Amino acid sequence: AFSKKFDFPFALLRDADGTTCSNYGTAKDGGGVQRTVIMVKKDGTVGLYERGMPANDVILAAIAKF
Repeated sequence: AFSKKFDFPFALLRDADGTTCSNYGTAKDGGGVQRTVIMVKKDGTVGLYERGMPANDVILAAIAKF
């Protein structure tokens, strides 16, 4: 629903069991998740890893490198 609402041209990840959060280091001690923007390139490498909500120019610069 969220990605359809904003018509994103890319997939979003829902990590129901926390495996991906653990693998990418975004799980908080005591539970929960640290908001993190991670962009994974088609070849599987990470093109952007920013904790919190990066500024639009940071996100757009990363997209331009894809």
